[in-house]
Amino acid sequence: MNRHKAGAELTGNHQPRSHPGGTEPTPSQQRLAQLLAQHGFIASMHVNQVIANAAATGRTVASLAEAGIPSTTLASAASVAYGLPIVRLEQTDQHPDLLARWPADEARRFLAIPTGRLRDGTAVFAVADPEARDLSAAITARMGESAVLEIADATALREFIAAVYATSVDASQQVSAYELVHAPGESADSGPQSAEIAAAPVVRVVDQIIEAAVDGRASDIHFEPVPGGFRIRYRIDGVLIEALRLPAAMGEAVVRRIKILAQINIVETRRPQDGKFTVTHHASGGAAIDLRVAVIPSVRGEKAVLRLLHRGSSFFSLEELGMPPDLLEAYRALIRTPHGLVICAGPTGSGKTTTLYASLLEVNEIGRNLVTVEDPVERLFDSVTQVQVDTAADVTFSHGLKALLRQDPDVILVGEIRDSDTARMAMESALTGHLVLSSLHGMDAAAALHRLLSMGLESFAISSVVSAVIGQRLVRLLCPRCTTRHTLTREEVAFAAKASMTPDVFDSYRGVGCGYCQWTGYRGRVGVYEVLIMTEAMEELVLRGASASELRELAVNQGMVPLQRAALELAAAGRTTVHEVIRTVGSL
Repeated sequence: MNRHKAGAELTGNHQPRSHPGGTEPTPSQQRLAQLLAQHGFIASMHVNQVIANAAATGRTVASLAEAGIPSTTLASAASVAYGLPIVRLEQTDQHPDLLARWPADEARRFLAIPTGRLRDGTAVFAVADPEARDLSAAITARMGESAVLEIADATALREFIAAVYATSVDASQQVSAYELVHAPGESADSGPQSAEIAAAPVVRVVDQIIEAAVDGRASDIHFEPVPGGFRIRYRIDGVLIEALRLPAAMGEAVVRRIKILAQINIVETRRPQDGKFTVTHHASGGAAIDLRVAVIPSVRGEKAVLRLLHRGSSFFSLEELGMPPDLLEAYRALIRTPHGLVICAGPTGSGKTTTLYASLLEVNEIGRNLVTVEDPVERLFDSVTQVQVDTAADVTFSHGLKALLRQDPDVILVGEIRDSDTARMAMESALTGHLVLSSLHGMDAAAALHRLLSMGLESFAISSVVSAVIGQRLVRLLCPRCTTRHTLTREEVAFAAKASMTPDVFDSYRGVGCGYCQWTGYRGRVGVYEVLIMTEAMEELVLRGASASELRELAVNQGMVPLQRAALELAAAGRTTVHEVIRTVGSL
């Protein structure tokens, strides 16, 4: 970081002074309150009370924010009052060595994070409140040195800290406590108090892992035994990132804890088991997070995978999925038809359920009866009848769909077509005047359409019922805070050439990696789509049992933009990379 020493060095002069009657406001706190009063954010008669309260609590900026003053206003006023520059967090460098010495709990407690070093080696911290109580002592203790401070918007700083430490789980204390209780040769008291002490570290580490997963936008948590230990990984934006390693014995205890939470038989370790439980994420204002649990035995022990489902989060609309305007308009017209079968196709994790839910949201009107049969029901709609598949109760996709047809539906969503029976029922439902939305595993739209033929379904039924097949993928977007110019490699140029795209059309970037994107260079994902419409020419190919390549060729000739081309156009626009397209879409 090539900054001049623009910030103020943190010294004891920046801490509130104590006196027998309490804590005396500093001159900076007084200037801050007076500035806010001058601009009408605090009544003049209340200035003394405000600064006294802030000084007493040691939370000047936090107290003012709780009073309803915007964080941007507070940051500007604090910059003037404390004589410190304002820093834009998206323009800061990331220094893993500094972050490793400044733990996540301290960052959240003080709303302070190291953003780099000056030329002379002095650490620089972005802070919301330079005079937060004990901040100076904490920085000196953790970093072994004083630091230069810069002011940051408290709201932006809170979001930045959540992103930087998203997958940070410090379980060292829990591991030490667990190993102390379970040390070889220790006498084991079987009383309830002893059992509670022994379980406490495991309970805490499971809570930490889940909390960090929610903060880090993880969709799944993998708990897996590996040689010499136990590994925890998060799936973020479709890619697994290792977050923590535990001793093997503690890993086994962690899986048992998860099984208890999910009400799974902890004695049974030789067969797969499923369950679910709900946690409350207090950092999100008490949001409820449903966790779907799958446990399987492996040669090294049991592995558990948790899928995180945010109960209170809003649904994506069709506009938010990432479809180009012309394709979006065409798709809207397809799902507005009163009958027919529309299929979303792609591999696992390609966003098919999200597209189906967005489609359902689009056609959800007061005058229509919408019903679904799903396995599992991932999100709840307020005005849609949703049926959960339960094989033990003989509620399968095909049986559930047959029952739903007696519920006078207008629109039916079938979570997934897995076999010929379900496919046949879905087509019969469309033939009888219903709009049916469903998903099917397939590498692209043409392959999914051909898979219906391979299920043994009549070609005339497929050609007359299927309205369209949507092929899709999810590609990661470049991190907005660490992108830099990039020249395409020879492999990337060759890949783009297959889609008739030359290097000169690319506004090419790559992500260097920073705390905001967990050092991946990417943050967030967007959908890439192709739409194969059942035209008369397509019907003729289906009727004669054409191959997937023939179906794909005709669709492209009729105007379909294939997945590979659509994804490369995102890369050409500088939103993702050719490398990500190769990883996600490949050569179709």
